[in-house]
Amino acid sequence: MCISASSAIFSKTITGTWEVSVDSKIKHVIWYQNRVGETEKQTPESFEKSVEQWIYLQGDWFKGNTTGLRFSQLAVQEAKWRMAGGAPRRLTDLVDEQGGNCLIIPLMGSWESIYLLNTADTPSILSDIATALRRPDDQPLSLGPDTSRGGAHDRMVFLQFDVYDIVIAERASRIADVIGQIQTEKRPNVDSKVFAVLEDWYRCPVALCCFKKSEAAEAKPISFAFEPTNPDRLVVYTLDGHDGGPPDPSARVKLDHTIFVGSHCTPIKHATPIKYADKIPDHLRPYVLDHAMGLPLSLELINGDIVFDTAAVREGYFKGERLMPPFAPVRSDNGEPILLHQGLRKREEKSLQEPKKMQEQQKTQKKWYQGWF
Repeated sequence: MCISASSAIFSKTITGTWEVSVDSKIKHVIWYQNRVGETEKQTPESFEKSVEQWIYLQGDWFKGNTTGLRFSQLAVQEAKWRMAGGAPRRLTDLVDEQGGNCLIIPLMGSWESIYLLNTADTPSILSDIATALRRPDDQPLSLGPDTSRGGAHDRMVFLQFDVYDIVIAERASRIADVIGQIQTEKRPNVDSKVFAVLEDWYRCPVALCCFKKSEAAEAKPISFAFEPTNPDRLVVYTLDGHDGGPPDPSARVKLDHTIFVGSHCTPIKHATPIKYADKIPDHLRPYVLDHAMGLPLSLELINGDIVFDTAAVREGYFKGERLMPPFAPVRSDNGEPILLHQGLRKREEKSLQEPKKMQEQQKTQKKWYQGWF
């Protein structure tokens, strides 16, 4: 997920969701790692030129054609701000390398089942997955009742892992009340509207992972496991919002991600094998798969998460839908497909068409992410 409490650039994100069976219980495992600091490639002068060039290319002559050109997310953000009548801002106004920021990650599972997995000994685990999924043509800490605070439906847990101070809250809106307990150098400036929107749109526990901006590039992977409230969907959290305000459901956003999904039931022949550089410790092994389906994405899409049908993933099909959270405002263009057209899924059907049940699922794909509960 790419939601932060203050303005930041996230790049080369690796994120995915697995279905595993642990102690005869189905669990979803979400993984997340990114890099912060694209601005180190920019000077104030180059940033200003990029903003001016992007605005110029939106004119009648070019009509927004930026084919072959690359613009940083902050430059596009500032250009749109100025075109809407906002007063010009400098690069240093948008990104302050001092102080704290945070990642905000929904955990769509039952409270008692949530675990923060310890990835301290496997810093390369997600980069190994990304390497395995790169196409040839592409250039546990328990949250049990003894550690939680608050009454039922209002519980919170404070944890420390790697560079992160983590707050896990049963209700996102409660985080604003306790943010003062985070270390000063990691404490973000929080717009309470962000948490209110996430609580309204997801209605599930939320993890707030706070970090020093100067330490973000050194962060180890974050992983949570939980018993899902809806096991029929595997959600890769990619809802975008890192300008400090609530996510914009109508925005078209640039993805610089490697995404993946998998299940312990997926036939190995339909997935990509993964070779891990680090030895997987015994405590982490039940939550780790040795194969996955996925691909790198570098494109612009309408805002949202990427949702997969679990039954299809179990059979080896990689077909996701770009959808808004389950209780977000309904959007007419909900359901943008994310497909993998290559040989990982070796179909026996001569026509290369999907099975009948997959065709039936397509008819209701735009309703996948509505009315889950």
